[in-house]
Amino acid sequence: MDYINDRLEKIGNGTLSTLRNDILRCYYDCLGKGYRNDYDYENLHDLYDSYDELNGNSFVSDIMARFDALPTKEQFLKQKGGTEGSGK
Repeated sequence: MDYINDRLEKIGNGTLSTLRNDILRCYYDCLGKGYRNDYDYENLHDLYDSYDELNGNSFVSDIMARFDALPTKEQFLKQKGGTEGSGK
């Protein structure tokens, strides 16, 4: 039983690491673009829900707050005064 519990803990830790990496990668991709789209929002929140259920740390909660503060693509384009592909 100890062996199984040890393996499950290692699997859980590996899953947390993978989720954290995916969350950070998506956040930094959006930060680089300057906005988040609907797919990014849904994907990141699904990842975060899994991370939170596995008792992930508050570092990722801070990243999520920063992500949620990013403008949507529509807001970003409006601020830029143009539409995608218009060259503005």
